[in-house]
Amino acid sequence: MNHLFPKLILPCVLILIVILVINACTHTNDIELDLKESSANKESHHAGLDCMSCHHDSKNEASEKWWYVAGTAYNTDGRINTNGSIELWSGKNSTGTLLKRIYVDKSGNFYTNKIINFVGGCYPVAVSATGNRTAMQSIFNGQGCNSCHGIYPIPRIVIN
Repeated sequence: MNHLFPKLILPCVLILIVILVINACTHTNDIELDLKESSANKESHHAGLDCMSCHHDSKNEASEKWWYVAGTAYNTDGRINTNGSIELWSGKNSTGTLLKRIYVDKSGNFYTNKIINFVGGCYPVAVSATGNRTAMQSIFNGQGCNSCHGIYPIPRIVIN
């Protein structure tokens, strides 16, 4: 029995080291504990600008300067939308799995630091407060929506 004890120490120590290294190298727990995202009762800033020009600190994914998805939504009359949402689906036209719903804030912006698995991409859908839906037909792999939308000839994100 005593001869088994030394043989068990090394595997246990190695497992512990692997667990500690994995936890030290990921920011997932930090992000999950400190989720930052837009909501209908929050305000943000710089509507219409490319959010990722500031909120993409590649040195620290767990910082407040990191968004996985961010952009600005507008009404059909050109004013910012303050009561819609953006949904990210695994399939076109709201099919497959709903990966994430992000609510638009009082400034018209939507953003999240939640880690989203973009393997295979996703398909965004703009949803109005009354349930009207406008689906993006091309695949999206995360980042700043305003880096394309609102720059001619790609139209702004409009929630009807």
